[in-house]
Amino acid sequence: MKQMLWRMVLVAALTGVGLARAEIVYLVEVSDLQKKVTREIMTGAELKDLKKTIDAETRVFAKAVELAKKEWEAAEKGEKPAPGEKVEKLPPATPFPNGTLSARRCQEKGSFTDHEKAQKRLDQIDTAEADLLAKQAKRIAGQPKAKNARELERAAVIGRAAMAVQDKIDELIKNPAAAAAKPAEAAAAPAEGAAKPAAGKAADGAAKPAAAAH
Repeated sequence: MKQMLWRMVLVAALTGVGLARAEIVYLVEVSDLQKKVTREIMTGAELKDLKKTIDAETRVFAKAVELAKKEWEAAEKGEKPAPGEKVEKLPPATPFPNGTLSARRCQEKGSFTDHEKAQKRLDQIDTAEADLLAKQAKRIAGQPKAKNARELERAAVIGRAAMAVQDKIDELIKNPAAAAAKPAEAAAAPAEGAAKPAAGKAADGAAKPAAAAH
């Protein structure tokens, strides 16, 4: 009886070790700047790295949008770019698509001890989404061609804005000092620098006439 009990304890212990060693994988949903969703199966380490990257991107997102919009509007007006700025030609009267972009996000949609089970769940979600997209495509095909053309044009503008913002995000992450600077501070810095020499010149100018009077 004791031997049987010890065997049961040993089996339970070994089973627990096996489960502890089994690598847990996660089904993760990621939305990009245009809020388009993709799904991946990730290990815990991969998910941790993704969250770290997205957190860094989120911190500079607002500033990246501001800088991208500034260059976009300069291009639309045909202004000469400042040093380091990229300005490409845009169709006339193409406003920056405010409010259409969002910082990347990720969300866990389930954890699995078996990669095969995670893949099965991913396939189920993808199949359901494909059916929905097929219905949407059928509905769009029934719309007037002019409306479809406008929607395609708008999608192209949003896509271009997303690329411009992503470029700025990458630049700001590589340059933490620029990312940390607040817009008001960045604008005030040149003004303060210009004010000091002006004050110095005025003082010099005031001192010279005084010397001449002596």
